[in-house]
Amino acid sequence: MRGSARAPGIHPTALVEDGAKVHPDAIVGPMAWVASGAVIGAGARIGARAVVGPGVRVGEASLVDTGAVVGHVAQPSAEPSVEIGRGAQVREYAVVEPGHTTPTWIADFAFVMGRTRIGAGSRIGERAVVTHGSIVGADACLEAGAVVGGLALVEHGVVVGQGAMVAAMSRVVRPVPPFVLVHGAPARPVGLNVVGLRRSGARPDARLALQRAFRLLFRSGLSLDEAERRLSAERAEWPELDRLLAFLRRYGSPGEAPPERR
Repeated sequence: MRGSARAPGIHPTALVEDGAKVHPDAIVGPMAWVASGAVIGAGARIGARAVVGPGVRVGEASLVDTGAVVGHVAQPSAEPSVEIGRGAQVREYAVVEPGHTTPTWIADFAFVMGRTRIGAGSRIGERAVVTHGSIVGADACLEAGAVVGGLALVEHGVVVGQGAMVAAMSRVVRPVPPFVLVHGAPARPVGLNVVGLRRSGARPDARLALQRAFRLLFRSGLSLDEAERRLSAERAEWPELDRLLAFLRRYGSPGEAPPERR
């Protein structure tokens, strides 16, 4: 944008390169850098000293906070290197690596907290949360509503299912089924993400069905085929249970849960 009139929301000390597209309603803070080929949507906010690399698309009403680095090492391309959805937040000093063959994707209303790192080509689903200091490896996937606790590590290519939760300081090396809480290094299933289920509006009967399914799937020693047979009637009634079983059939189990405490 050198040599042309600046939008009123762009701070005088910000560097917005020629070829970048910044919506007139967007805000670009002091000493921020928006590279050529980046697209900043309506109402988006780019914080002070933040970096928005080439090919990054920042959705409307989203936030790239102070000192965050999004897509910095990407090369200029017609294809986006990072896509940030509507209302998503990438908070202070987070790093979002650009995708190589597919974009790194942060969906609508996802929340990437401060000093986290999101690996190249990973996918952060709608309303998913990555908590302070955590790392999500390249090509990993957090499905909608998944939560990664503070200082946790999700390894390369691992899928964390819908509404699942990774406890703080855990290391996730295997897929995490939907609605399940995992903990440890390596992480193992320890229960259901009950708080997440309540917040998502799951009915009490559905939560009870998932509790029974958890015991059969992760504590009984039964094969997946046998557990599915025993849960067939409830599976037809509860979509949450059907999603859990379908995930296990596709990705496999994260392993047995430790014994229940008496």
